[in-house]
Amino acid sequence: MKRLWPILSVLAIISVAALQQWRIARIQRDLTSEMLRSDWAAAQFAIRWSPQGPVWFYNPSNRNEATIIERLRRIYAVRNQNGQLIQYSRTYKDMGLPAAPVSSSAKPRIWEPTTQIHGVRYLLCSGPIRADHDEIYELTIGRVLD
Repeated sequence: MKRLWPILSVLAIISVAALQQWRIARIQRDLTSEMLRSDWAAAQFAIRWSPQGPVWFYNPSNRNEATIIERLRRIYAVRNQNGQLIQYSRTYKDMGLPAAPVSSSAKPRIWEPTTQIHGVRYLLCSGPIRADHDEIYELTIGRVLD
């Protein structure tokens, strides 16, 4: 019985540590999801439409504004109604995500692609945006999850 107590103690400590690790990962995912929702909303207002397609509209001489837009553009994509990429970041392209038709009624959704680049996990937020000429596009913004 004396030999059993140390083993049970170690198992209890390992169980508590595993539970804490799971809880921390859950909190991190929840926080990243909330930041992504904010990023998506900000990006939606930062994109203007020209005859050539989407243009990021911001004041480059405003350091704060430029920093925010550059962060948003690290992982992003704009797809047309057929699901074809119109504009995208290199990181998004490297994920190699399949094209999918854009749904005009869908709300922004948070999702984790199965593709990882160099073992890094990403969380993405995708949703419809309406261009000035009333055409529907899909805007996807991403963040690193790890």
